[in-house]
Amino acid sequence: MATITTRSGKGSPLTNNEVDANFTNLNTDKVELDDISASTASASGTGSLTYSNSSGVFTYTPPVLLTASSTDTFTNKSGAISQWTNDTGYAVVSVANTFTAANTFTGGLKSEGAGTDSVRIGTDAGLTSQANTSIAIGKESGKSGQKTGALAIGNNAGFSNQGQKSFALGLQAGKTDQGNFSIAIGNSAGKTSQGDKGVIISANSVALEDTTDSHIHIASDEASINYTSAAGFSVTSTVTAANKFTASAYYLAGVGGAAGSVSGFYGFRLYSMNSDYIWNANTTPASTAMQLGATTGNLALLGTCTATSFIGSGAALTGLLNLADLKTLVAASADFADFQTRIAAL
Repeated sequence: MATITTRSGKGSPLTNNEVDANFTNLNTDKVELDDISASTASASGTGSLTYSNSSGVFTYTPPVLLTASSTDTFTNKSGAISQWTNDTGYAVVSVANTFTAANTFTGGLKSEGAGTDSVRIGTDAGLTSQANTSIAIGKESGKSGQKTGALAIGNNAGFSNQGQKSFALGLQAGKTDQGNFSIAIGNSAGKTSQGDKGVIISANSVALEDTTDSHIHIASDEASINYTSAAGFSVTSTVTAANKFTASAYYLAGVGGAAGSVSGFYGFRLYSMNSDYIWNANTTPASTAMQLGATTGNLALLGTCTATSFIGSGAALTGLLNLADLKTLVAASADFADFQTRIAAL
């Protein structure tokens, strides 16, 4: 750059020599080129712009930018989770992210809800008032008012006011006001106001619900096993041929009854296929809790039947000898040997 002496800089008029020196300096530093051009160099460092007096070329060097293939070393910021490191071993996500390829999180994927140690994964899962240690996985699962320790898995599972330490698994399972400590598994199982401490397991195509406490329902499209405090146990089926219960062995006992005692037990009624009962319940507790009989047809007992007495009569009974027949047999016997022969022939 040419050196120029100005009057304002000097503070007084310039001399003739100073004026001549200014022109001389301008003449020395002037550019006497036929062409001036510009070029771009490869990226380097923070970038620069230079000019060559000899060539008249302006050269622009752009700065280096971070790319996926960059091998540059960066200086780390301070802190356990900083710009370039993650010492705690999990992904920290503050905005919506889409993973288009397989990803491996060796330290776990942390998605905290509002409550202490709560987890929410999915659109609007655990969105409002999620309590401590609760978990919501699936779109709008546990969306509002999920209670302490509750677990909801599936779209709309435990959607609203899921009870404490309750469990809902499946589309709309335990959706609204699921009771405390209750379990609902399956499509729309316990969908609305499931009672406290109840169990509903459904493979049904429609909602299966019970608002009473301590219930049990296990159902498919064809059959179900049910329990309520008011009605007790029941087994139902929509298939006529399946309306039966088969067991190779079973034992029935009244509450508090000792071995051989059936006091206080009303027994039960067992029906044959034509609706004639062959095992009839007593109407009141008694020392004999079960009666055998049939309204029509014959009753066959297979195997060994042991009893202290038989009450009743019938000419068709076989294998039994009444007192009158025994007297006749004794009277007809000539001697003891003949009696033995007659008895053996029965």
